[in-house]
Amino acid sequence: MLFHMIKLHDSERRLSGRPTDSGLPRVKGKDLDDIGLGMTPYHLPYGVLDRHLLARLWRYGEQDPVLQPLAVRMLRMVMEDPRSIFGRIQRYKAHHKS
Repeated sequence: MLFHMIKLHDSERRLSGRPTDSGLPRVKGKDLDDIGLGMTPYHLPYGVLDRHLLARLWRYGEQDPVLQPLAVRMLRMVMEDPRSIFGRIQRYKAHHKS
């Protein structure tokens, strides 16, 4: 499911001609469009939806001894690849210095 979501998103992005390893440029002065199905937009700098989604998938993978090695490998690939939606989101995150 996760990889299919990424494939759909990145296929649309690829068709737009924009590289998959960079954020989309903001059009200055243009109002932000609503997102589909009347959902509330995700707050990129401070939101944790990406982490919750990955954590849930990680827990599912850990609970199945047969799928665990594959699930962990695939999730690590998603989290480490800067071209994935999860990698791109990291550019928008507000990283706090401790």
